[in-house]
Amino acid sequence: MASKRETIIEYLKNTLFPTITEENGYNHTLKTIKRGLKARTTMGESDYPAIFIPGVDEDRTRITHNQFQANLNVVIVGYVKNSSDSPNDDATGAQLDLDKLIADITKAIETDPKQAGNVLNTQITRISTDDGDLLPIAGCVMTVEFMYVSEGVTP
Repeated sequence: MASKRETIIEYLKNTLFPTITEENGYNHTLKTIKRGLKARTTMGESDYPAIFIPGVDEDRTRITHNQFQANLNVVIVGYVKNSSDSPNDDATGAQLDLDKLIADITKAIETDPKQAGNVLNTQITRISTDDGDLLPIAGCVMTVEFMYVSEGVTP
């Protein structure tokens, strides 16, 4: 039986994030969704936009002798390639594309705060972006907190 932690991460990777498509009303259609992190230098043109889940931290508080409440802090790294021919244009640069990717991730995560019944609550706690349009690829790091309670002895 999968742990609650594994269930949540697999749900994000295999069920939730694949719904981020233009056909479903999002700004982007994700090309890469992976656990772990891949260096941008090893990615090809067709790999963007991309989402990675490279890290997970968890804080636990014991409720009973065989139950705990957990706050699972999932790190999501997103990369997007500039969709414009003029990378320094404020209206079309990589940063605008990145803002749209952040909006897509936020929309997907916030649409169902219980993540199909896997958690009690969801909260985006931090969003950081790179320094700007210096490269044709922009990146962000988001931290999302998922609160859940263990079920008996299954962590």
